[in-house]
Parts: sequence; C-alpha cells; structure tokens
Amino acid sequence: MSGFEGVCIGGCSYYYLISIGLVIAGSSLLQAAVGFGYALLAFPLLLFLTDLPVSSVVALVGSTAFIQTSLSVYHHRSAIDSRRLLPFLVIAIISLQLGVWTLHAIEGLDRSTIKQIAGAVLLAILIVQYVFSVGPRDRVPALWGVAAFFLFGFVMGIASMGGPFVVLWIMAHRWSNQQIRGHMAASLSTIIPFQVFLLFHQFGSGIITAALWGLLFMPTALLGTSAGLWIGDRIPRKRLRRIAAGLLIIIAATAILHPFLW
Repeated sequence: MSGFEGVCIGGCSYYYLISIGLVIAGSSLLQAAVGFGYALLAFPLLLFLTDLPVSSVVALVGSTAFIQTSLSVYHHRSAIDSRRLLPFLVIAIISLQLGVWTLHAIEGLDRSTIKQIAGAVLLAILIVQYVFSVGPRDRVPALWGVAAFFLFGFVMGIASMGGPFVVLWIMAHRWSNQQIRGHMAASLSTIIPFQVFLLFHQFGSGIITAALWGLLFMPTALLGTSAGLWIGDRIPRKRLRRIAAGLLIIIAATAILHPFLW
C-alpha cells in the first residue's frame, strides 16, 4: 500500500483510522501534560502501526500540529519577538530542504531499517536535550541559535521531530512562560507550511492527501490536549517529564532493537 490509499471512507481498512486517531490523541495528551513530545511519540508509533510511507507520516504529523500552533501564536502574539526569530527561521527553512532531500534518499530503504533510523534519531534527541540543556541567561550567543534552528529544520524535514532543538534555544533565554510558548509555536507554525510544500515538491500529491488527513484528525488532537491539560494540573510536572522521557526511551530502544526482538 502506498500513499494514503488505506485511509479513506468506504471500502478501506479502518485499522488505519483507529491507529492514527489513537496515536494523535495520545501524542497530544503527552504534549499538553508535559510540554513536549508530540512528534517524538507520534512519528515512531505511526511507523510501527501503519505501513504509510515515511514522507506521508512526516506530513501528517506536521499538519496536525499546525492549527494548534497557529492558535497559540495568535494567543501569545504580543510576546513574540519576530525580528529576533526571523533570521533563525530562514536558516531552518534552508536546512529543511536538506532534511527533505535526506528523507528522499532513505525512504527507499526497507521498513525495518527506517524504523531503526527513527529510533536512533529519537534517542539522539533525548540525549541532546539532557546533555545540552542550560539554565536561563541574559544573553544567548547567536551561534547557539544558528545551530539549534539548523538542526530544527533538518530534523523536521526527515521526521517532524525537530522541535526539541528550538526548545533548548528558547529555554536558554530568561523569558516568561508566554514568551516561551509563543516563540515555540511561532517556530513550528512558520516551518510546517514550507515542510508540506517541499515534501509535495519532492514526493508528489500523496503528501497533500496526508496533510489533509492530518487536519481531519484535529478533533482527536483536541481531545487528547484536553485530557493532557487535566492530567498536567494534577500530577507534578517533574514526575510527568520523567514518565514521558522513560516512555520515549522505551520506544526508541524498541525501534532500534526490533529486528532482534521479533
């Protein structure tokens, strides 16, 4: 099965619809409860639970996040320093193209190898978050922003999982909660349309179909978000982050080792 032929109304396997809906809801719950992890959870799980092409999974994950991040941008618009952000976003868009080219090169690999690569990328991101996390400071070197946004764009092109690199850059600033959320949302909502366009240019019309399906799954994302906010208000954030990190490590390890496990 190629493209999104298995996800349609009438005559197609509803296993895809249920699997995708549950993954998006669960990933949105994680994002809302912990503050990160949507794409880190959704991308590898969709690779495991469906046989959709990697490019379609990237487009679906990105488009589902677009409306959420756009609403957040509007809500926090007064806290966003667009002049500071714009040069770094240009770098991200350039490296996004490199990521899409890399995705095109690896998509022809067998599914098992692609899952291992996704697991390795996820594990590397978690390690980078742990090793390079720094406390807020008054001045953040521009080179940090260049590196963070280059990796952000590149990984968004390969797997839609580039957000944590921007989180590291944002958290290094002495910013308010509104500024943190606003700049993160602005980064994602700006790059996702370029991501879908470049994927479409590289892989064809199936990308548009995948992106549209991502938008149609927004109700499940909103349900997951509501549940995540409820959980986040009742369980200490530090404990939730540890649970989330443990879950993502298990998923990464499973993806890397699955040829030896099954």
